[in-house]
Amino acid sequence: MATRILECAAPSGTSLGLQIVPRILLEKATMTATAIAVSSQPIVSLACRLVCVQSDEQIYVRVGQGINATPASYRIPAGSEQYFEAGLDDVISIRT
Repeated sequence: MATRILECAAPSGTSLGLQIVPRILLEKATMTATAIAVSSQPIVSLACRLVCVQSDEQIYVRVGQGINATPASYRIPAGSEQYFEAGLDDVISIRT
């Protein structure tokens, strides 16, 4: 099973005040979740404000520095995606 991590810029507003979908800055390598937490490489984009995590299996996710995902972390159901606030040097940790 695979999990994709996308670094995104913050959404910008339109002239009508509506928020548009965040712009993808960088597609990080696909990760495979296991029963032991695995982490992405640190975020290197100064413009990154959001991280989109997409997974075809249920996973647990944590975003930050020096962290590991646990069964108490945020759960993403199979076949869905979720956006998280992130910044420079943060990592994305996932596990099943």
